[in-house]
Amino acid sequence: MGSERLVHEGRLGLWACSTVRQPIENGGLCASAEVTLDGNHRCRLTLVLPRSWVETDLESFKRRCLNWILEADGRTNVNAR
Repeated sequence: MGSERLVHEGRLGLWACSTVRQPIENGGLCASAEVTLDGNHRCRLTLVLPRSWVETDLESFKRRCLNWILEADGRTNVNAR
């Protein structure tokens, strides 16, 4: 099992994305990412891949997590905090 952490300072505060990867049967992979804003849970993103897609789609998953953060940071009303 592997894990990574991405931190992004957005206009709403400190975003963090903790990604955990775990192998599954037949050489595939399951990955999940917990996204928080200033320590408060915002969402969980998940991905399940067959073996043939693991290398290329894992990097794509990380980019999708960052894109989710950037979109959420841009569309959330600053005054709602």
